[in-house]
Amino acid sequence: MRIVFNDTAELQIKHPTTGKVLINSQGNAMTAVIYGKHTPIFQDVVDGMKENQEKDLTPEENRNETKRLLSTCVEEFKNIELETENGAVDGASKESCLDVFWIKDQVNEAVVNKELFLQPSKES
Repeated sequence: MRIVFNDTAELQIKHPTTGKVLINSQGNAMTAVIYGKHTPIFQDVVDGMKENQEKDLTPEENRNETKRLLSTCVEEFKNIELETENGAVDGASKESCLDVFWIKDQVNEAVVNKELFLQPSKES
């Protein structure tokens, strides 16, 4: 049996309380293309977080740096049409999307979910 992992996966963004996939006005699912924890990109993020632990950052600086590093794990957001209590989310901006705490949480959980990145197996 051959087991293969993709470097990226498409995460469907879900409503924070209902768990339903969010759909934009054109009928497309709102998604994020993310890198998995097994990739060099993710390892760079982990290394960056280790470096930050050695710095004397304020809590706000730490939050901003963590968001910046997490945005490295996102290749792109697609089909985002969303408004929150803070106004419209700029779907073209990874940082704007990650400012939405529940989107950030979904991305954070997904990058370590091996099943999202596993290619369907083929018996050899």
